[in-house]
Amino acid sequence: ATPIPEGGADAFYSFSSLPEKLWKKYIYAARFIDLVKAKTPKITLYTSKAKSYLMENSPPDFETYFYSGVKITCAPDRSVKFIDVNGVNHQLRYPVSPEEIPPGCNLYLDHFHRCLQHCQHIEQLLGGGADLGDPPCFPVIVGRKPTREQELEHSSNSSLDKENRAVPVNDLQSFKGSIMSTLAKPSVSKPVLHPVPNLHRNEQISERKTSVRSDISRTLEIPGLGVARLLCDGNVQIDYDDASSLVVKTKAPTVDYFQPNPGGKGFWRSYHNTDLPTEVKMKLAQVPQILEKLMNCGTRGFGGNVVTS
Repeated sequence: ATPIPEGGADAFYSFSSLPEKLWKKYIYAARFIDLVKAKTPKITLYTSKAKSYLMENSPPDFETYFYSGVKITCAPDRSVKFIDVNGVNHQLRYPVSPEEIPPGCNLYLDHFHRCLQHCQHIEQLLGGGADLGDPPCFPVIVGRKPTREQELEHSSNSSLDKENRAVPVNDLQSFKGSIMSTLAKPSVSKPVLHPVPNLHRNEQISERKTSVRSDISRTLEIPGLGVARLLCDGNVQIDYDDASSLVVKTKAPTVDYFQPNPGGKGFWRSYHNTDLPTEVKMKLAQVPQILEKLMNCGTRGFGGNVVTS
């Protein structure tokens, strides 16, 4: 039963006694609830090929995200949307007849069908005691999550992040809008980071800072920190006074980090935003402030020196 609000209520109605003047509000509220249920997983199923969701609405939406990038969804009206690895959208009806299956899609649709049946069977088994006052069993997760290596291998599949999980320390994609909105889109190739040779520390810093070449849009010296560069492709490179460097990319969920060694050697390494070492996390926390200074580097008086390149 729905609890009574702490502040009381003006009136209580049953479905049959709801006044006509409140019908539209009830319809809007019902539509909103159905929309939320259609996007809320009731059963999450992991298999070796895909991750599937049976949603809370009734009849339920069903979605299958293959680790290869293929996506298949089935709506309550039994319409099926099949998006292949090339991004082509195929509209079908469930159950799909053999003559309607696009070439090369049989295995995907067969796996989708088996996942749907499995989730429906789980729903029947676990939902049988709901009317008896048993503790709720849903939402439920069945199967084993992909390993971290699989997540990195299939990082283009956004379904791996749909389930509740902690938000990463840095949202690298959030920089995309603020950077790209201030730049035109020149046809400039993406800068390549060259490994730093075996040098003494002072030579290493000099070599590293000159390794990013003429594709720089803006350069800013920040006292006590280092030099920040906004590249023409929207990426941001920061060369720190401790000889390390960080490259934040706008179109990839990774960062490149140059790790100096006391002996004069150093190396570049790429990190995914779900697997960052503490040192990189601390430096990424400074990026929003550095980015703001870069955006305003045409204005003086903010504690940085503009360097023309």
